[in-house]
Amino acid sequence: YTITETSVTLHVTGDFTGSHPRYIPRLGLTLRLPRRYDSATWFGRGPRESYRDKKSASRFGTYTASLDDGLQTPYEWPQENGNRIDTHWVRVHSSPPNISRSASAGADASFPGIEAMMDAPFNFSLRKYSIAELDGAKHPHELSELKDETELNIDYAHHGIGTASCGPGPFEGHRLEAGPFDFTANFRLIGHRQS
Repeated sequence: YTITETSVTLHVTGDFTGSHPRYIPRLGLTLRLPRRYDSATWFGRGPRESYRDKKSASRFGTYTASLDDGLQTPYEWPQENGNRIDTHWVRVHSSPPNISRSASAGADASFPGIEAMMDAPFNFSLRKYSIAELDGAKHPHELSELKDETELNIDYAHHGIGTASCGPGPFEGHRLEAGPFDFTANFRLIGHRQS
């Protein structure tokens, strides 16, 4: 960890030992934020979700969306959703009143935003539901929102979206194998006034 008044940098390195699956769903960091952080502006693929084997229709640009307007994908069978791949930076912030549905929408100046970056393009998602909640529900009405929080995932790598439950699993190049990892993530406050 490297910590300053307005930023935290994490250098994460590790490997898998003992008995473990050959493929893993994701490798990265999961953070809980106060619920007021309900929107994101990012540079990367968008505007809708994208994954390593489901990104050809996603174009590079700067996008803004809120939890209620595009950051989550409400599938009939609750599951992993809302990932954005090839992200260069993401700024998580509070929605301004009457948020514009375009990239020009800005953050609510009442609260500082949080900018996240990695040492290479990464994946991110911001949701009202935890990963465990999505994994445990079979129908949308069974989901319970996080109380007063949002969940931010900043992922170094992601497995392809296929699970072989209704077709083939991901092709070889889209699988995330358990193995050594090494990445750096930086989080900093933006719009923060130092006293």
